[in-house]
Amino acid sequence: DRYFTQINEKVESLGNLITVHNGIVDAIINQYYSMAQQKNIDMQVDGRFPVNCGIDAYDLCTVFSNILSNAIESAEKAEEKKIFLSCRYTDNKIIVVAKNTFKEIGKFTDGRFKTNKKDVNYHGFGLENISDCVKKNNGMLNIEIEDNQFVITVLLNYEDDEDDKNCNH
Repeated sequence: DRYFTQINEKVESLGNLITVHNGIVDAIINQYYSMAQQKNIDMQVDGRFPVNCGIDAYDLCTVFSNILSNAIESAEKAEEKKIFLSCRYTDNKIIVVAKNTFKEIGKFTDGRFKTNKKDVNYHGFGLENISDCVKKNNGMLNIEIEDNQFVITVLLNYEDDEDDKNCNH
């Protein structure tokens, strides 16, 4: 709770540059959006997230932080530095798609991406953590390379909230 409060305070001091209409997700996206700008990465965010989705804040933080951290690290090394994040939802499903450019991708072995960093003992857990959150929320995870971009699609199941029923998805 203290961590999220600190993020929210930091984002409030900067102003919300980006909003998908969910406080926790907005705080995380804005933190990484600011980081991307500092690294001259063109980051675009599109869509909307349920205001109150019932997904644990820790899981939201894990999914978005790992997706965006990996995307920034990868795009930063690429010739063309781009990240695109899209959030959509239905009455009971959230779909998050992130695409980023890359220079060199890790190896895909045994159904998992392996880190290409030198110290493998302390890296390569981000996608595994995302996968754990996806399983916990009865979702699906898809990773692929498409048009020279790394694409991660996360689908999470959630309980519909009355505040979200009248919103455009």
